[in-house]
Amino acid sequence: MLQDAKSNGEHKADLYVLDIVWMAEFTRRGYIQPMDESRLSEKDLGDFVPKVMESCQLDQKLWALPLNSDVD
Repeated sequence: MLQDAKSNGEHKADLYVLDIVWMAEFTRRGYIQPMDESRLSEKDLGDFVPKVMESCQLDQKLWALPLNSDVD
C-alpha cells in the first residue's frame, strides 16, 4: 500500500484498509485525502461508537471510517 500511495506510485488502489496506527502516517505524508463529509448523513455515521470515530479524525477532518472495532 505504501508503495502504491507514494507520489511516484502506480495509484491502483481507490481504497486502503489501514490499521489505525497507519492512518496518521498516510495522512501526514499526503498519501490519502480527507473524506467528503457532506456526502455522509447522520444516519450513515450514527452506528459508530463516538470514541472510535474520534480515532478516524485528524486536524478536524475525517480521514477514515472504522471497519471493525473491539470496544463497548
